[in-house]
Amino acid sequence: MYVVGVATTFNYLLSKTVDSYVDGNWDISIEDPTGLYTYIDNSLVGYVNPTSTTTGSLSYVFTGLVDGVHTIRVSRGTASSHKIIHRQMIVVVAPTPTTAISITL
Repeated sequence: MYVVGVATTFNYLLSKTVDSYVDGNWDISIEDPTGLYTYIDNSLVGYVNPTSTTTGSLSYVFTGLVDGVHTIRVSRGTASSHKIIHRQMIVVVAPTPTTAISITL
């Protein structure tokens, strides 16, 4: 669970590969609870290229501005033609001092 307006850095591991990537190959798209979809080119704040012998990683910062479930996608390509590599759903809340939050999984 994440708090509205608080920036959080997410890290994603990239599998070992013989393919060569550059950080510009990776983009992030976000769909907020209202259905607003935003594709963000060159949004990484950290990148380590995977090789045939070592895993890589990428990092991006997310700040949820709306209460609810957000879907974040890591993809390669362009806004009009891309391949989704990873999809993650996160809950963003705006707690008040008098409201307890409980989530049962």
